[in-house]
Amino acid sequence: MLAKRNFVALVVIFAIVTGFGIAIVALNQNAGTSDDDIAPNIPDNRAYGYPVNETLLHEYEKNLNAGGPPPDGIPPIDKPEYWTASEAEEYLNDADIVFGLALGGVILAFPQRVMVWHEIVNEVINGTRVTITYCPLTGSAIAFRGNLPGNDTTFGTSGRLINSNLVMYDRATNSYFPQILSQAINKNYLGYRLEKIHMVWTQWGKWKDTYPDTIVLSTDTGYVRDYSWDPYGSYSDANSYYYSEDILFPVMNTDDRLYEKDVVIGVETIQGQYAIQKQVLRTENLVQFDIGNESFVAFYDSDLDTVRTFSREFQGVLLDFIFENGTFVDRQMAYNWSVLGDSTAGNLVEIANMDVMWYSWVAYFPSTGLTCTNC
Repeated sequence: MLAKRNFVALVVIFAIVTGFGIAIVALNQNAGTSDDDIAPNIPDNRAYGYPVNETLLHEYEKNLNAGGPPPDGIPPIDKPEYWTASEAEEYLNDADIVFGLALGGVILAFPQRVMVWHEIVNEVINGTRVTITYCPLTGSAIAFRGNLPGNDTTFGTSGRLINSNLVMYDRATNSYFPQILSQAINKNYLGYRLEKIHMVWTQWGKWKDTYPDTIVLSTDTGYVRDYSWDPYGSYSDANSYYYSEDILFPVMNTDDRLYEKDVVIGVETIQGQYAIQKQVLRTENLVQFDIGNESFVAFYDSDLDTVRTFSREFQGVLLDFIFENGTFVDRQMAYNWSVLGDSTAGNLVEIANMDVMWYSWVAYFPSTGLTCTNC
């Protein structure tokens, strides 16, 4: 049960974010369409080889919590408008957080101060639907390829949470997709998994220096919001929600190996999940880890304060990496590798990851592997 002070904080935050008074009246309202929707023709490979544990998915559904706002009460941006980098300079400070996306030659930045009010942007990039997501409660940002088989749809905010994390819904069938899980837990798309696209959690000054031709999500959203501040506080304020001990909603599992809101780099493959405390990577520059019988490496990018993760398998060889003289080097072939996983020999296979607060990652994945300072 929520502590009284947490409940009051919750009411205030969501009353502000939704922009239309106290939203608690909508606690039992369902998002989207009815259970009578016609099921799309979902292919047998709905999970792309990932296991589909319907018992666990139904358990997630039982742990849905009403977040306060009604469906799309935190309104996604469906017609995004963009600034050039020079135009964005009038709004953004170098230290402001942005979520960067480089896809098919298109370079975009999504300011956290805009995303905190909307949480989802539905976009089309080179003919492909892409859904950009950010959950302030769990400090998690990830993009998805948004094309669902059988439907040309977009995603909305359901008004529900699992493990204090954003639950999206597809507007064609009302299937629920928790952001961190990235898999439908009910209805027509039960078990269907969204394909993740890596997003770069960084600062505006770092992003523009690396990608000066970037375009930037503007404040021309069609909604009246004060985009100059964050209703949850600030990532630069140690007294804000992002660093407090408050977890506003119930979680399914807990683990005290890390402080609840420590930032980890979360990686998921067919064989399981792994988390790396981000601070470890800032110090060590790389971490090698295994998930099941698969081997991976995480490279830290100091220019962007971000992390890229790759398979260590390359041309049939399992590479062992070291960080030497400011460069990633493999011991087997002695190639130098960039933080993007490329070398003169070719490219490593990248695995999408996400920055996320420890408490919510482990709430979804209690068996996750972990690399941390004091593990």
